[in-house]
Amino acid sequence: MELSSGLTNCIDHFFSYFTYWTASFYCFIHSWSLLHQVLKKLEVVNLTGCQELTGTPHFFSFPPIRKLILDGCHALVAVHQSIGHLTSLESLSLKNCCSLEQLPEELGSLSSLAELVVDGTLVQEIPMSAGMASLKILSAKWCRSLTLIPASIECLKELQHLFLNHCGSLREIPSSIGELQSLEELNLSHTSVRHLPDSVGYLSKLRVLDISHSSVRSFPHSLWKLQKLEVLNASHCRRLAGAVPFELKCPTFLRVLGLGYTNVDELPLSIHGLSHLQTLDFKRCTKLRTLPELPFSLVNLKVTCPTPVTVLANLAGLVNLNQLEIVQCYNVTQIPQEIGALSQLKGLSIGDYPGLKLLPQLPSSLRGLQLSHLSSLVRLPNLSKLKKLSTFLLWDCRRIVKIPGLKKMISLKKLTVKSPLANLDGLGSLSALSYLWVEGWECKRLPNLSELKWIRDITVRSCDNLVEIQALSSLHTLRTLSIRDCKLLKELLLARCGRLGQGHIFEILELTGLTSLETLEVHGCDTIEMLRELSSLQKLKKLVLARCERLQISELTGLTSLETLKVHCCDAIEMLPELSSLQKLKELALAGCGRLGQIPELTGLTSLETLKVRGCGAIEMLPELSSCQKLKELVLVYCRGLGRIPELTRLTSLETLRVQSCNAIEMLPKLSSLQKLKNLELACCGQLGQILELTGLTSLETLVVQDCYAIEMLPELSSLQKLKKLALAGCERLGQIPELTGLTSLEMLEVHGCNAIEMLPELSSLQKLKKLALASCGRLGQIPELTGLRSLEILEIRKCVGIEMLPDLSSLRKLEQLSLANNERLGRIPELTGLASLKILDISGCGAIEMLPDISSLCKLDKLNLACCKRLRQIPELTGLALLKLLIIHGCEAIEILPEVSSRCEVIGGADRGRLQTY
Repeated sequence: MELSSGLTNCIDHFFSYFTYWTASFYCFIHSWSLLHQVLKKLEVVNLTGCQELTGTPHFFSFPPIRKLILDGCHALVAVHQSIGHLTSLESLSLKNCCSLEQLPEELGSLSSLAELVVDGTLVQEIPMSAGMASLKILSAKWCRSLTLIPASIECLKELQHLFLNHCGSLREIPSSIGELQSLEELNLSHTSVRHLPDSVGYLSKLRVLDISHSSVRSFPHSLWKLQKLEVLNASHCRRLAGAVPFELKCPTFLRVLGLGYTNVDELPLSIHGLSHLQTLDFKRCTKLRTLPELPFSLVNLKVTCPTPVTVLANLAGLVNLNQLEIVQCYNVTQIPQEIGALSQLKGLSIGDYPGLKLLPQLPSSLRGLQLSHLSSLVRLPNLSKLKKLSTFLLWDCRRIVKIPGLKKMISLKKLTVKSPLANLDGLGSLSALSYLWVEGWECKRLPNLSELKWIRDITVRSCDNLVEIQALSSLHTLRTLSIRDCKLLKELLLARCGRLGQGHIFEILELTGLTSLETLEVHGCDTIEMLRELSSLQKLKKLVLARCERLQISELTGLTSLETLKVHCCDAIEMLPELSSLQKLKELALAGCGRLGQIPELTGLTSLETLKVRGCGAIEMLPELSSCQKLKELVLVYCRGLGRIPELTRLTSLETLRVQSCNAIEMLPKLSSLQKLKNLELACCGQLGQILELTGLTSLETLVVQDCYAIEMLPELSSLQKLKKLALAGCERLGQIPELTGLTSLEMLEVHGCNAIEMLPELSSLQKLKKLALASCGRLGQIPELTGLRSLEILEIRKCVGIEMLPDLSSLRKLEQLSLANNERLGRIPELTGLASLKILDISGCGAIEMLPDISSLCKLDKLNLACCKRLRQIPELTGLALLKLLIIHGCEAIEILPEVSSRCEVIGGADRGRLQTY
């Protein structure tokens, strides 16, 4: 952008007072160089969501900004090294820059930087040095490629918060972390870290340690030294075993101790002295042998105990208890009476107690009660005193047939019952009830519901004897009604019932008064034959009818608010009523209606966005679609009689077109005008012989052609610059793949079972390709050069029996998985020394390979599969592969010597291993 000197001076004067610059200014100025000149007092630059920003500028002459925000710049691949010149920078945020793979080393010289956020990036390592002396917050959440925290982290003396959660590739924490004397919070949840170094015990200011959902197997012995620890969360560490090492001294200020879903087998006796402990979770800790006395300060307790008598007997002393969850205590038959004295208890959950037969009186303070999987419980106590109860769940308690005191639960808002109740006396008195779910009842009628003035949601499921639901017409607030698998309901009449008392053995539902009803679902009601007067439900937005074998649908013209109409597996329906008046309809889905022979005109459906027709084999043609200009998704599956798809040229909003198992279709309509089409999937269309020109599909991201046996060639693809996925499978006559040089966005190329293809086009220009998968291409004899595939992460070449050699792979530095299984003629694997990111190497079933290349440099290798390589004579040195967890060698008949492997590596060789020597 060029500006006259006078205009530049004017802008210079105007912007000289600005201290905050957002992405909207960037869209106006478009020039980093102009920014250098005019924003001299700038302090904050916020470029959140600049999707076309691929790199930052040179920062040499940049203003002395304090905060730089580049969140959500998905195309950003580089931060210029001159960022080290921003000596005043205090905060740098690169959150969700999902293309960013590397940070410049010069970050380590930002002496004023207090906050660094790289959440959701692809960085593998974060530079850390003594120059970052002011850093207080380091956040690297969801960095799936982050594999290493350097030992130099010890330089971050002021660091207070370190967030590494959801970094799935992170396996190790350096012992130098113990030098972070200012650290207050450490989050390693959802990582692959197996071991916490003992130096963690030197983090004298640590308040929060979260290792939940990680691979940690034991606590460090020095854990007791963390005397300022307030939160220790190790829940869902499935491999965590042993004792909690607080034998010497428990952290005095501990408030939360989470051990749920671990194999911890012992709690320290000193836990009773933790006067600040409020939350203790050892739910599903089935290995616990004994339980110590618990502190009276507990507010939230989740407990599983194989010998629970001690903890349950002491419940009366836990006077502050607010939430109590007791599950999977198999050896208990009763709950002590003292539970009724817990006057502060608001929530109680009891589940998986197969031996529990009786419950004592429960405290009147309860707001929530859940009773589940209590197979021996024969009756409930009188619940009439639970006047504050707002949520009650009774689930899979097979011997409970009634709920005593239900009528008195005047505050109950949500009732969920799955149990063979004989009646629900008092249900009609629950005037505050807003949600009702009933399943598996044995009663023939629901009680009169007319007094449920605030009911919004009713679900009735699998009530095999149910013939009547009374007084639905008075439920003016009802928004969702779902009826499933109630096989004796014969008719839903949506007008005032004139047939009652005339000997009809099945009662009829009156729904005309449901003026607020928004959702109506009827599933699996085999005897229902008719839905009448639906037009009275003027606020109905969603109508779902499924597995009603005798159902016919009458007029729908009055459903002026209807947005979703789904009809599934209603075998008696041969035609649908007129739909053209449903101007707000957004989704029409028809599935498994085998007799449905025609879809009515859709000319009035100006809001329609999704049309799905599946398994309607009698339909031979579709109505005209040109008026559905908002249609985004068209799916046609298993319509075996459908011989033609109508013109689609006017569907300018169409984003997805999927045609599968429509065997009568021989040709597709013209597609080149569908400029917004993103996904095109063609599968199992055996008569489809040609795909017309695709050059106009400038938005196409996914192209799948599968099991279309008659297709012999594809149209030109080079203009599809946004294409990310190209999958060709089971196209037996396809002899050639067209040039791919223009597919600059392609990330995935899959070719499976295309036996006529003898060679691939050039691939080296596909710089964004992440996955290349070739399988069962019997005539494919050569793989082209791969040197330009700098983004490739997965390379699979399987069952390609014509391939005898591979191209050079050493430039594939991001390759994580190399699978060469069952290539019978492949006699040699090229050098792998450059594959520094490789985690999985699979050459199983390659019977011609006699030796492997040097793999000692594959420092990230996790799995090595050599199964059934019958001629392989020797395995190279493995001692340098510190991360190797699995070595598979069964069926390697020629190997006589097994190299030394680390103790953490599992060797699977079956009976073969007994004859091997080690070196």
